[in-house]
Amino acid sequence: MRVFAVSGYSGTGKTTLVESIVTRLSDEGFTIATAKSSKHDYEDQEGTDSYRHVQAGAKITILLGPNSSVVHHRARKKISALVRRTDADFLIIEGMKESEIPKVWCVGGSKITPEDLNESIKAIISWFEKSVDKDETPPVLKSTDIDGIVKIIKRDAINLQQLSI
Repeated sequence: MRVFAVSGYSGTGKTTLVESIVTRLSDEGFTIATAKSSKHDYEDQEGTDSYRHVQAGAKITILLGPNSSVVHHRARKKISALVRRTDADFLIIEGMKESEIPKVWCVGGSKITPEDLNESIKAIISWFEKSVDKDETPPVLKSTDIDGIVKIIKRDAINLQQLSI
């Protein structure tokens, strides 16, 4: 499994971009797993059976729906432990700004300064057209340039075993 992240600040189009990336890679025949890093913990709705299980002290609660499954761990787990047995070609992570995972950095309509950049950022994703110097590093791509973004992901995604996540 190869790993790549879509990072940036809130409201810059990360989720929309992840949807487009997953659709494109899936259309190309790849199997995709996704993970979202969040500032907020997942909480079952009060009064539901799974909420009651968690409140009773279950360390792991599994909700089996007619068409899906959700696994809730009481403690934060490493992504590598959660996806270890998942048969996917790519793991696309939304978030994880501070990680060493190769990533595109979504800026939406805002600007980014050189101080915001580090070597894990493979491209900056903007909502607006920009004249780009071909030698600009990292390159700036429009958020609708899914072909260009997927090309970067295929080139720069790294094996899950190389990460400590």
